[in-house]
Amino acid sequence: AVLLCPPLPPNGNCYAPEVGCLQAALALDGYCTVRFNFRGVGKSTGSTYFRSPQRECDDVRDICRWLHAYRAHLKEEPLQSVWVAGVSYGSCIGSAAAGLYDEFSGYVAVSYPASYLWYCCNLQGDHFLQYARTPKPKLFLSGDVDVFAGKKATDEVVKSMPAPVYHVSCPTLDSTLGHYFRRQEDLEVLRRGGGALFSENA
Repeated sequence: AVLLCPPLPPNGNCYAPEVGCLQAALALDGYCTVRFNFRGVGKSTGSTYFRSPQRECDDVRDICRWLHAYRAHLKEEPLQSVWVAGVSYGSCIGSAAAGLYDEFSGYVAVSYPASYLWYCCNLQGDHFLQYARTPKPKLFLSGDVDVFAGKKATDEVVKSMPAPVYHVSCPTLDSTLGHYFRRQEDLEVLRRGGGALFSENA
């Protein structure tokens, strides 16, 4: 199974093209998928607690536990593994959750905000980056030109990760921001990269 974490609230939500693309591709390949909104987005109550993103990591873990319980209620076969895939802010939270909690087998980080961790994590970026440094399998999907995840900063993050770690770089992204995978050819990079990781490890 794969949990999909959306971009930064309040504008980022579970209908972001990257989230929908990954979910559709994984579902077609037979994976159980769950996408959700962070607190305060859509029908999710409360508000995102930027003062300490740890709460959002706990939410990701709780969704995983809910999924196990719901499948048990339906008398479905137990899941063999649960992974996290996140986009931008969601990749920061998802990767940290994957490192913090034994429930997760690994993660995919799309447009990991390497240059703006201080903003996404309320000046606690180093802590969340350390959580992401897990020996579990991990994949980073990034752009060569990205205003929020500079190539140098992203390369340094990837190099700091323990094996196994994979990195796929896309030469061009959305022309207005250079951060989101929105064009058809860019979304195809997501489909191929994410599919390869899960087929080899999940």
